Amino acid sequence: MIHYCETYKKNGYILSLDQEKAYDKIAHNYLWHTLRKYRLPLKFIQKIQRLYRDAQTIVSVNKVLPQVIEIGRGIRQECPISCLLYDIAIEPLAESIRQSSLRGFRIQGLDKQILVSLFADDTLVDMNKNDNKETLAIKNFCEVSMMKNQKSCQWAQKNIETT
Repeated sequence: MIHYCETYKKNGYILSLDQEKAYDKIAHNYLWHTLRKYRLPLKFIQKIQRLYRDAQTIVSVNKVLPQVIEIGRGIRQECPISCLLYDIAIEPLAESIRQSSLRGFRIQGLDKQILVSLFADDTLVDMNKNDNKETLAIKNFCEVSMMKNQKSCQWAQKNIETT
């Protein structure tokens, strides 16, 4: 995108959405709701729920084992299906960006605008100089998905300025 803007003298900026420790932040109830929203088969959803039902952990501090901690959020780091579950969980944010009034960039020869790209837990929003980042529903998404904490869902901006 930066190369395109420099080559064709387009101004804009890129918002990089930081979903720090994203796998740890997804609330299970939000995930179940999202799986239902995308009309995944009920039997599939129930099997995923069984994987997470009664999930617990124990943290050893100075070789002392405290009480068992119930896990009500997060998806398993090493599970083969976790990446897909995260993709489904983050898709409502991508949809809201695609359906927003943001224009992004139109590139000749492409049917759709260039606006949002997602890879793993990295989200980039390509915005032209007239787009208003305040139209993004990031805060709403963070609250609904329970991903909000002091460092989650922050954004960084890189200007794409040409002369």
